[in-house]
Amino acid sequence: MEWKEFAGTSIHAGNILSSKQLLHEMKKGVQREMVEEAKILPKDLHSLRPLDMRYIQAWPESGVPNAHFMYQFWHATITNTAMYDAQRDMETLTHTVDIHNALPKDLIEKDAVTWWSPKNGWDRIRTGFSKKMTHMYFNYLQKYGL
Repeated sequence: MEWKEFAGTSIHAGNILSSKQLLHEMKKGVQREMVEEAKILPKDLHSLRPLDMRYIQAWPESGVPNAHFMYQFWHATITNTAMYDAQRDMETLTHTVDIHNALPKDLIEKDAVTWWSPKNGWDRIRTGFSKKMTHMYFNYLQKYGL
């Protein structure tokens, strides 16, 4: 999370959050990103919870000595109906010019959403940490299940 995500709340840059507060805010961030990136509504994310795994990488671009960034992994399930609704909404946003032109870029930067499988989809994932994180997630699933 970035401090800018706390705009409009009582939390300000430099505040120390309890782990309960941090998880609550992270959950809200996951829900917001699911709407922005995949058009999947919070009500459709069943059993949304953090997993006991993280991805940490050095962040030399930050300009802060020894800086790192971290991603917390989360898991939820959705129904086929929720996926169908997300696909329909994505199609509408992508192909309805008046809507498309009126929305901010972060809401329209994607043009499709679909089910994905590790059996035939690795070539569809960008390289770098996206691919590393996806491998970590599926290794976790194989080891611990859900």
